[in-house]
Amino acid sequence: MLAAPQTGQPRPGPTKVVRCTTEYTVEQLYRTLRLCLRYMADGSEIFNRVINGLGNIYFIPMLSHLSKAELHRLIPMLSQKLKCLRLQVSDIPKLQAICRQLDVHLVNTRYCALLTERDSKNTEVKHIELLGEVLPNLEILHVSCPIQGHFPVLGKVHTLHLNNVSQATLADLLQKCPQLEHLELRNSTCVYDVQKIGLCKLIKDLQLPLEITAPLAIAHLTNLRHLSLQCKRLWPESAWLPTVLTIILAKRFALERLTIDGTWLVGPLILSKLQLTHCTALKELSLSNCKVIDSGRNPLPLICQQLSFRKCHLNMLHGFVVTQQMLSHLNLFDCQVQWNGHLLRHLLDLSKRRLGPPPLHLHFSQSTRLRSEYTKWVTEELEASKPWLQVKEVEPATWKHPLGMITMEFGRPINFLPNLQRPLESIPVAADLLKDFDSYLKD
Repeated sequence: MLAAPQTGQPRPGPTKVVRCTTEYTVEQLYRTLRLCLRYMADGSEIFNRVINGLGNIYFIPMLSHLSKAELHRLIPMLSQKLKCLRLQVSDIPKLQAICRQLDVHLVNTRYCALLTERDSKNTEVKHIELLGEVLPNLEILHVSCPIQGHFPVLGKVHTLHLNNVSQATLADLLQKCPQLEHLELRNSTCVYDVQKIGLCKLIKDLQLPLEITAPLAIAHLTNLRHLSLQCKRLWPESAWLPTVLTIILAKRFALERLTIDGTWLVGPLILSKLQLTHCTALKELSLSNCKVIDSGRNPLPLICQQLSFRKCHLNMLHGFVVTQQMLSHLNLFDCQVQWNGHLLRHLLDLSKRRLGPPPLHLHFSQSTRLRSEYTKWVTEELEASKPWLQVKEVEPATWKHPLGMITMEFGRPINFLPNLQRPLESIPVAADLLKDFDSYLKD
């Protein structure tokens, strides 16, 4: 007899799926399941652990080895206690037939992962349409296999991860998933038309391929807080700039953070072409793997407070610092900066002339030039510069932003006038203003 799992081991949450690392683990779980079906009561703790473990593996093939009596006992328990389900599209009609025969549904299953088929010949497009009947309360669906047909009706799904679906499937799911809040569509060579994205008005988090048509429809998603656009092949400017610029201008009063990884950029990144000066809420800009060209004009809004560059080539850092009066954090990680003279002393002089709140915090890493300048400052110079410039060398950190991705974060735009009505008795009269002005002149 196999030993039961240790009581102290943590259990996975209802939406977390853990893959078994060896076939022996799956075999162990199968044998424990058979023993439970023979000797354990339905509500026993070991039985509950086994059902919880079934949610972490692809267990559907086990059902074919169970007797009819064992199935009639197991399926109703899965209906009440199974939180996660992993299966292939070809398994859906089999599971649906069993559930229909026993007149049950997997009502407590909230997470489902559709795996890639081992034999695609056994898969029919219509099978996936039965998923909504088997899992009526499904909330999170992760699809690893390609889908080319109709999408199931999933009225309660709020999180959807897709991998390579057709345009028809995308249009169909937007109509059948009205509660969708998180949509992630990856690894596709299709240029999607997202005109119907507005049917899912609750979307907060959206990830799409970089090349899409009708990008203006995304701007009408009033609840959108996070948008990612990714492409893992070369980006000619004509392929990505119109899409990104359309979204930036349409959401210019809500855009708060912009992150661009230019790994696949064909040419340099000219920030002025993004027209970020119109983004009155933009507080943070992060660029990585880019050759940044600054024309000397102000390419950013005055509200911008943080600039981060990683593995970038900067032809003129002066244009960013001298024009950003509200800048409080400047990060230079493994960057090549074209600059004549002492960079830190020049940043200190610029910081003293800035109108924004001091000091300017400069963090850098993997820069021999900045380290050389910084180490030459004596203690007195460091203390004297702290009111305007604070420098710190940090350890190289892993850049978490995916390669070839543009990310935008949005807040709620201020699209109303504040109530400036004040009581009449609190409004000063002209005589009082003149009296205050005279006393100010005398002082």
